[in-house]
Amino acid sequence: MNKKIRNLLFYFGLVILMFFVIKKMLGDGIYDVLELLKTIEFKYIALILICVGAYNFMEGIIVWLTAKNTAAGLEFKSGILSGYYTAVFRALTFGTGSAAALIYYLNKKNISPEVGYGIVTVSYSFHKITVALYVTVGLLINFGFFRENYGEYFGYIIAGYILTVIIVAVLLGICLSSKFHNIILKTSGRILKNTKFSGKLQLIEKKLNSLRNETGSILRDRKNALKMIAAEFLKLTCWYLIPYISLKGMGCPEDVTVIYSLGIISLVVALVGVIPTPGNVASVEIIFTIMFSVLVSETQAAAAMIIYRFSTYYGAFFVAVIIYFAATRLVNPFKRHGHA
Repeated sequence: MNKKIRNLLFYFGLVILMFFVIKKMLGDGIYDVLELLKTIEFKYIALILICVGAYNFMEGIIVWLTAKNTAAGLEFKSGILSGYYTAVFRALTFGTGSAAALIYYLNKKNISPEVGYGIVTVSYSFHKITVALYVTVGLLINFGFFRENYGEYFGYIIAGYILTVIIVAVLLGICLSSKFHNIILKTSGRILKNTKFSGKLQLIEKKLNSLRNETGSILRDRKNALKMIAAEFLKLTCWYLIPYISLKGMGCPEDVTVIYSLGIISLVVALVGVIPTPGNVASVEIIFTIMFSVLVSETQAAAAMIIYRFSTYYGAFFVAVIIYFAATRLVNPFKRHGHA
């Protein structure tokens, strides 16, 4: 079977699985969810699409901040458009193809694949660091609320949070400590030496060296590191506001505050980040619905989950296609003909 067809069937299967999980969770309640979705006013849909577009914009800013000081450099506009370019492939591949898409895009801008991989690595590292920082702030502000409302799950929540922090601590250790970096390399060698993955040791070493080389210099530049983290905070907030906007659009109670909502979604993202499923299928649907059900009804929580899921993938896809097309097919021709 052709590889493209296999990939297409795989991603189609993920979509079917996502619908199956939602139907299994809600049963006949899925029809109530669909009816509820019809009640959302257009202004809330517009706000969600703005958040989606702003997320891609901030992602482009982060790529530009990372790439502008490379030997080849990167123009501001090209950096911005990279966020929309990768959003298209993130939607088509449930997140698995966005890194490759960014490396390809940067290569078209005269940035070598090796440097492009480093830029992807830096972006990923700062994303993970900021996810951990965001959820830490959310836990501190909403600690009493979480402990009161998630009593039976609180131990799992803390365990998931600790695992997230450990992952980030390992990343930082590799980036900043040559001793820790070498320990990871030696440990990987010992673990994989007599396994079928032994042939991948050189690739692992290359990737870890790239991670250290590319991120270490940025992390040591405190001013640039703070810019990256601030941009990541803004980027994440764009997506994290979507559940709150969705719930307000469905007429949720007044006591559902943006602080509670941001705290919950930051925890959801942190928890699903440590569950290894393609595109986080099933994990997002279940954890999101369970955690938001303490704020609103299960029907409203499920409806907000569907909006969040589809807007961050397919909403992002359509917004990205429109903006990228407008910027590369409409604006540039006008400039070439002297109309700008």
